[in-house]
Amino acid sequence: MTDETPPLTGHDLIADYLTRLDGSPGVYRMLDRESRVLYVGKAKNLKNRVSSYARPQGHSARISRMISETTSMMFLTTKTETEALLLEQNLIKQLKPKYNVLLRDDKSFPNILVSREHGFPQIKKHRGAKTEKGTYYGPFASAGAVNRTLNQLHRFFLLRDCSTKHPHTSLFAISNQTLLRALRRLCDRGGLCGFGQRCRAIFGREIHAYSSRACPRDAERLGGDGI
Repeated sequence: MTDETPPLTGHDLIADYLTRLDGSPGVYRMLDRESRVLYVGKAKNLKNRVSSYARPQGHSARISRMISETTSMMFLTTKTETEALLLEQNLIKQLKPKYNVLLRDDKSFPNILVSREHGFPQIKKHRGAKTEKGTYYGPFASAGAVNRTLNQLHRFFLLRDCSTKHPHTSLFAISNQTLLRALRRLCDRGGLCGFGQRCRAIFGREIHAYSSRACPRDAERLGGDGI
């Protein structure tokens, strides 16, 4: 009768995985003995990042507890660090790991929101909890990526981006033609949203109410399902 070698766990397990990792960017998952995901992380260099968990000292109590519970790991390599960043965020949303605290509420990455809280839909950048009525697209790796995408969407779909919290918010409810003409001139000069004729929300009433509802549907068909 031979004694079975006990399975590796914690620091020893992670050190063993290091012998088979390279310097590729990617995402790693730490799992417990029930195969539940404890943590999802991303790395520009998987070998370097995971090596930090192999050290027996220098961790917070939370990280030390997570390492001690780890009985297996999974790895996915990506072509770029940005791909790893987005994959990490999506996995955290899907798996809701016990030890992830920053990304579970979607506060770390921006999305695009087509808001439905007003008769004239607004398209805008959004961060944080998705409590506003509308369709969300993303996540995006950076605010710059969101802004570039919004600029292209405005060129093709002419959705408004001016806020209903603007001092002239009453323009969306009034019927006073004199005030409408004044606000139209203001928007033509870039005073509201900076895009002049690009915004259909205030140029006329019924025809543009239809356009403002139709454009979001066209954008959604182009972009696929929201979140």
